[in-house]
Amino acid sequence: MRSAFDELATILRVTEAKDCGSGQSRAHCLCDPGRSTPLSIKQTPTGWMHYCHKGGCSRQHFCARVGLRSTRRPLQRPQPYTPIYRAVLPQASRDALARFERLPVATTHAYLRAKGIPPVAGLRLDGDDLVAPMYDDAGVLRNLQRVIERRGGLVRGGRLPSTFEKRFLKGAPTRGLYFVVGKPTRRLHIAEGIASAISTHVLTSELTLCAFSVANLAAVAVLAVRKYGARQIVIAADHDGKEAA
Repeated sequence: MRSAFDELATILRVTEAKDCGSGQSRAHCLCDPGRSTPLSIKQTPTGWMHYCHKGGCSRQHFCARVGLRSTRRPLQRPQPYTPIYRAVLPQASRDALARFERLPVATTHAYLRAKGIPPVAGLRLDGDDLVAPMYDDAGVLRNLQRVIERRGGLVRGGRLPSTFEKRFLKGAPTRGLYFVVGKPTRRLHIAEGIASAISTHVLTSELTLCAFSVANLAAVAVLAVRKYGARQIVIAADHDGKEAA
């Protein structure tokens, strides 16, 4: 018998839904041949629910279109949200998440040395790459940021400085995910990138969250208020002249 977990994984795969966080996703309803009608899908304690914004797509018709029977069985796995979204990630991304905890702890890396910052708890090494975990507000690993060194070319008298490329897992969400540097303090900082977060923590000795991008600062700030309660929050945005925080 197909579980509600399997049903939801099938729905997310068939509708090509995009993860919006907190067990919710968005897609276009299959009831519309033009695929222009918005569809909301949400995981619930008893299974899943959908909402077709066109208003005429019943659960029975929706299940038929994705190849399921109309059922309301409870979820058989207690872990919320993440296993379901992992089920629709590319295999390489699922493998990377599964092996993260087995990676060696990062005690040094060219990126950390170039930025003049120390390693912090949670960072890992995968070969020559620095890997930072990205957790949701439930503390579940949802994505990874990989920092890849691109060594500079040889020139007369030496070598050009290395550059660094940052990549997320293919198909994995980023909104609302963060990396924690330090322990809870009365004041909390939210920084854009790993280097900024570590630098802020070193300078202030206060809890700092890495949001990984300027676009994610607001989402992480909302989650920080909910997770850590009422306290002073400082946004440590980068001033690089490219994007306004």
